Amino acid sequence: MPDFKVSFDAAGTATWGRLARTNESLSTVSYAGWLGVRLQIEGRGNAYLKCFLTGMDDVSPDGKVPKGFGALEMTDLDGDQLWGKVDWYREKNIDKGLVTFKSGSGKWREASGEIPITLFYWDEGSLNIGFLEGRGILRLT
Repeated sequence: MPDFKVSFDAAGTATWGRLARTNESLSTVSYAGWLGVRLQIEGRGNAYLKCFLTGMDDVSPDGKVPKGFGALEMTDLDGDQLWGKVDWYREKNIDKGLVTFKSGSGKWREASGEIPITLFYWDEGSLNIGFLEGRGILRLT
């Protein structure tokens, strides 16, 4: 399966559930959100997808997220789906993630790859507004 360079650009909102204290320095919280995503696939053009994202974050008392994880269910304009996961972490006080794709339906059936991303967000209480961007590799048939 050929490798394609891909750019991942997305924006959307996510809500946090209720925080549950796990120790003196961390709490855990569930989240769910919707993103509009553009994948710019080298040699194939743009794919536009809506993305449902849900997962769990560890949260420090100052509201930072040192680590977390989530599942992505992305649906393109034809109704085909691309499925993946994201592992969140912080690096040099910047929110980062690694998106990993392993399968999908239709044109994305055998898709796989990894895209390191950066998250920029605004905390509006229980609602977070965010922008994500990254560059990586996607294997497609």
